[in-house]
Amino acid sequence: MTGKWIGWKVVMYNIEVNNTTAVKMESYLDINNDGNWSKVTDLIDNGGWYARTSDTEFYGAGCNKPKDYIVTNSGPIATFRADNMVLDFKDLSIREIEPSSNFNRTSVIELA
Repeated sequence: MTGKWIGWKVVMYNIEVNNTTAVKMESYLDINNDGNWSKVTDLIDNGGWYARTSDTEFYGAGCNKPKDYIVTNSGPIATFRADNMVLDFKDLSIREIEPSSNFNRTSVIELA
């Protein structure tokens, strides 16, 4: 999609999966940039995801975490990775929000 503005929102929050903290990630697109949002992804990171690089390259970053570390803690830095893509951002904001009182941030999900 070259030369077209779209809306993109990503929401990430911790959940319980099989008595372990995992991260749920949801992504929404407004393909015509007109306020009409559609959920396009709904993923759970409960381990096993990692970059398939050599140990030397992976651990060369010095983060001292295992390859499939689940990032459940927030931090002061946000990064974007988009291999072989060029992205232009307009009105970009990254913020932590407090969920409403009826949001159950410790939803229990059982995966087989």
